[in-house]
Amino acid sequence: MFAEERIRKIKEILLEYEHVDINTLTSLLNASVTTVRRDLDRLENEGFLLKAHGGAVLKHSSEFSAPMQTVEIPYEAEQQQIARLAAKYVEDNDVLFLGSGHVSYLIARELKNKKNLQVVTNNLKVAYELSSQPLIKVFATGGDVETTQDSVIFTGRLVAEQVSQFFFRKAFLAFSGISMEFGYTHNIRSEIPVFQTLMSYTAIPIAVADYSRFDTTGFQPVCGLDEIRTVMTNVTVPERYKDYYLSHGIRIFTSFEDLAF
Repeated sequence: MFAEERIRKIKEILLEYEHVDINTLTSLLNASVTTVRRDLDRLENEGFLLKAHGGAVLKHSSEFSAPMQTVEIPYEAEQQQIARLAAKYVEDNDVLFLGSGHVSYLIARELKNKKNLQVVTNNLKVAYELSSQPLIKVFATGGDVETTQDSVIFTGRLVAEQVSQFFFRKAFLAFSGISMEFGYTHNIRSEIPVFQTLMSYTAIPIAVADYSRFDTTGFQPVCGLDEIRTVMTNVTVPERYKDYYLSHGIRIFTSFEDLAF
């Protein structure tokens, strides 16, 4: 993994969790302790983080104290492409789930012209974005509170219990990593039971992920690649994933394609 890619990954982890230990970074980045320490030194010099014993924490200076407003979201343009694609797939009268991840918020922003939607979410930023829309009914779950890179979400068994009270037409699931070996993985461990419950209570579970998520792994597995039958990503997704999805009868929509129903 090249230096710039490691730096980007460290930023993503800190924006999501606010702290990380060196052992976790060496494993995720497949890098030596010396290399990781050098990367942390660089980010500390840039004012992004503070090194702590055995790891690092996100620096909450005036520049970074309000991440929802001031921190640049990695691959936001690619996620915006996916959001527009996802919105085309949503039909009036749909019952939807939107979860964590910046792409979920971007999808919510694209739904404002839809009518008679019912949206369940554990993402407070999504709930706030849709709350002013008179033709969209929003239900925000409760649960354990976690702060992500740009929002606040509810996680845990309580959320899983609440979503099991609905049946969704479509659920948009933003995974942290996708790989041939480990399938779909996620960094927020307490959200994994929510994803797994949704897969049993949704007619069309949809994996939404920009191309940078492929060939990466999160902290824990969620499900195999063949367990989600619809995928939305960018046109630059690695070809071997396109081949896998097509050969297994999985629908893959890329951000430069028009949807046909």
